[in-house]
Formats: sequence, C-alpha cells, structure tokens
Amino acid sequence: MSIEEVVSGDDSESEIDEETKDIEHRKLFDDCEGVTKEGREIMFMWSTFVRRQRVVSDCHIPWACKTFTKLHANVFVQSFQMNLCWRMLMIKLWKHNLIDGKVMNDCSIILEEYLKQNSPSPS
Repeated sequence: MSIEEVVSGDDSESEIDEETKDIEHRKLFDDCEGVTKEGREIMFMWSTFVRRQRVVSDCHIPWACKTFTKLHANVFVQSFQMNLCWRMLMIKLWKHNLIDGKVMNDCSIILEEYLKQNSPSPS
C-alpha cells in the first residue's frame, strides 16, 4: 500500500476482490446436483460475466448475451456440449422474456461468423 492509502482512512477490509468472488461462485456451482460439468461451467461463466459487467437490469440481458457470445465464441465453437449448454441458457432467458428470437438468432450468427473466420480454408 502507498502511504496515501494508509493515511486516507478508507477501510478496505470489507472489500472482496474479483478472484475471491469467483472462488465463492465456483463453489456454489460445484454443489449443484443433476447438472453436467459443462452446465456448471456455463452457469459460472455467465454469472461471472454478468457480475463483472454490472448487468443490473433486464434490458441489459440482450446486449450481455451478444457480448458473452462474442467473448466465448472460441469455446462454443470448439465444444458441442458447451455450445448446447449456452443455447439452453438462452432458451431459459427467452422463456422468461429476457431475450427474444432476434437475440438468439444474432448469437447464432456471431458463432457462424466466428467459425467461418477461424476455420482452415480449403486448399
């Protein structure tokens, strides 16, 4: 700590850093029974993303889905199970009217474009 931080009088004891929050979230999801390893991983990734991006309103969910898809496109393209779990989560968001079909389609297009840009070109 710098001398300014020491004498400022701010109490940082109650602050919890992001890594600590991630560990607590991971433990929470690891205790879920009846959920696949990939399902727990998607729940953890989504929860962490939403917390770190400060998604606090239902109207932020469409943006969050598209951004999350872009951020993790490599994972979703490489793993069928992770892709399936992400799509199942989007269906749950759709059932709760947090996203619409256009958002789901936009996320699918993001993955298709990622796959086109990152697949080896035929020789």
